[in-house]
Amino acid sequence: AIITWLCVVFTAVPVCGAQAGVVSTVVSDGYIYIYLRGISELQEGTVIQIGKEACPREDVAVGSMDSLETPMRTILLVDNSKSIPEHNHQDIQAILKSIVAGAMEREQIKIGTISDRLTYQCEFTSDKEALQGIIEGITYSNQDTYLSDILYDVIDGLEKENAGILTRIVIFADGADDKAIGYTNEEVRGIIGKSSYPVYAVGFPKKNNSAQLETMFSFARASGSGYYLADGTITIEEIAEGLLQDQKNLCVRVRPDESLFDGGSKHIRLKLNTPEGETELTAVVEMPFGEGPEQESETAAASAEAVEETEREPVKETLPSIAPKKSEPQREWP
Repeated sequence: AIITWLCVVFTAVPVCGAQAGVVSTVVSDGYIYIYLRGISELQEGTVIQIGKEACPREDVAVGSMDSLETPMRTILLVDNSKSIPEHNHQDIQAILKSIVAGAMEREQIKIGTISDRLTYQCEFTSDKEALQGIIEGITYSNQDTYLSDILYDVIDGLEKENAGILTRIVIFADGADDKAIGYTNEEVRGIIGKSSYPVYAVGFPKKNNSAQLETMFSFARASGSGYYLADGTITIEEIAEGLLQDQKNLCVRVRPDESLFDGGSKHIRLKLNTPEGETELTAVVEMPFGEGPEQESETAAASAEAVEETEREPVKETLPSIAPKKSEPQREWP
């Protein structure tokens, strides 16, 4: 939906956390993982359709985020230029620390500072103590910042990496500009819209940066994700809480027919029967070549075998849970 720019900038209502929607679709080890927000559970009558074909019930499983080996990865990108108002420096630090402190077990976080280039302060890690130290060490300098080009390169790099894990990006900046020679803002929105990486934005107002904030928030909207204007109308605690809402996502795992692994885009239709009522959602997934069942790794094969064991049990009133890997028998699954 197209919203008047001024309404976006000066209200900046968070998108995430309330309305049901698809957060991301990820393909890994012969499965499609669909991450849903605003859905507590799925009940009988739920139908997952890829293209024109409905998926057999036995090929669909459901799990909570904490039932996954790596629940998600979070990239925190901080504009550490002195154009960020000084009184917001402590706000940024407080939000970053809250995200790290509230991170899920096994969630991986990576922190980078952005100027005319991206400098990662660490690789993906679950070491909260180390991450808190990095946050405390962030300083601000006189420098130019080109968020648009950096964001494009980050997403392009994630596409090439193709880690098969829900990976989200959280930006802290006072807006976005595109360089005279570089990617346009339209190109950035285009790659975001076609990718599976949610982009969240926290914007800091100052004199004459409304247009730059509009652009940055448009990046978040292109991915269907949340955006926040830190102008005092929303508390720092509320922003941090909003950015932790992905922990409540529901993960639907679908085992597609091997013929669908043809390198093309596939449309997914989800007719969900939930305690909150019936909901219909759509998504698009980019399918790789040759990741059908016969090419699955031993890990995926073990997971599929566990699903088959579950299916031999009496039929339950809910969809089967995503099965644990045999190498992790200690983990409890819903």
